[in-house]
Amino acid sequence: MAQATKLTNSEIERRRAAASRLRGLFADVAPNESLVDELIADRRAEAQAEAREGKADRRAPPAVTADREWANADVAAEIQLIR
Repeated sequence: MAQATKLTNSEIERRRAAASRLRGLFADVAPNESLVDELIADRRAEAQAEAREGKADRRAPPAVTADREWANADVAAEIQLIR
């Protein structure tokens, strides 16, 4: 399990200054819009469309399934050799 480390005051201030600079870099990209809200709204619309079309299938893609089948076959063959 990961352990939390206590940051020094100077490290906290350094990180805050960096975050402030980064916010400043993107301030003029869309000053009157929330790009995060727009991204979330787009993703939700895509998810709803996928659900309506029945594409919200959580199964692995065929290539991944085939790789797993080959791996399982290899393991089964090795077990047979051990016996």
